[in-house]
Amino acid sequence: MSDNRTQTNDTIRLHPGPGRKAAARRGSQGVALLTALVMLVLFSMLGTAYIKYMSIDIDTAKYQRREVRARHLAIGGINAAIGKISAQIKRGETPAGAYDFQLPVVIFKAEELEYLGQDVHVDVSDESSRINVNHAPLEVLEALGIERGTVRQLKSRLPRQGERANTDRRWLASVQELLSREFLSAEEYLALNTELLTVHTVADQTRPAGYINLNSIPPEALSALLGIELEDASVLAEQRPFTSWNDVTTKSRKDARTYNVRASVLAPNTMPAELSLASRCFRLESQARIGLEVSGDRSVTSTVEAVVVFGDDGDYQIQFWSKTPSEFLEYVPPVEEVVVPDASDNADSEEDSGVVEEG
Repeated sequence: MSDNRTQTNDTIRLHPGPGRKAAARRGSQGVALLTALVMLVLFSMLGTAYIKYMSIDIDTAKYQRREVRARHLAIGGINAAIGKISAQIKRGETPAGAYDFQLPVVIFKAEELEYLGQDVHVDVSDESSRINVNHAPLEVLEALGIERGTVRQLKSRLPRQGERANTDRRWLASVQELLSREFLSAEEYLALNTELLTVHTVADQTRPAGYINLNSIPPEALSALLGIELEDASVLAEQRPFTSWNDVTTKSRKDARTYNVRASVLAPNTMPAELSLASRCFRLESQARIGLEVSGDRSVTSTVEAVVVFGDDGDYQIQFWSKTPSEFLEYVPPVEEVVVPDASDNADSEEDSGVVEEG
């Protein structure tokens, strides 16, 4: 009788039979197959994620490229508008309220240069129609709603006339510094009409001149400058343009010595140094857009804002510069309007054609 046991020196050893070996072999193959399938799925997921990541990276690079183009186009719009305004000032013309430019974008395509025309819109507003907080007389700031004590404190911390800024005395860099430098409380600042104020209209702080345009300031500012009631200032504003200082005093029907801004004692009949009859400072807001090509695409809109002071010879100096974060907009295909015929029109047409419905 034979069995699977071998006896040596009273020791019995058991040997697996053929069935157990086959089962063990199949188990090992199953584990290997399962491991291979898991690895295959894992590598497939990693490959899919990598492809997706690369696709996102390509899209990101595309939109970053558009963002750079849009920003440079917006900057180009500022420079183009400065050129236009400078030329108009030289010719004695008044700058327009807005400009539209077609500025080319150059790209390399198929080893050739391709020019893409893009629209840039620049809005122009008159900064000279605001009162400069750094240089306005004390009485004018009081008339605008700032308390006398606050105005005196403000003037004590600004450079004196003809003096340059230093560590102890420096100019306001923005109207908001009335709040941040604690000249005004939050409540007082919110009560102030900041739309009437600016700090950017003077190119040379040591020699400010002609930075308020009497022909463009709103009645509220005119009232503060001349020390007259708002109702009278509104009536006076309707009589513009003023042609001379004498024209201003005549139309105001008030002694110029009672104004909150006064002429020089040595030349009482001349225009006060702060005032002018023409604007030489403008705020430019340039907006450029790249994209909106196909459905599902995104455009990039970039905006650059600048305040520029011009001289009578057309020369200029940029006083303020700001870039706002770019905006990404989804492309939405235009929807065709569906014209619904008016019932009354249908009735008229039926009546005119002689068609009568039978009951």
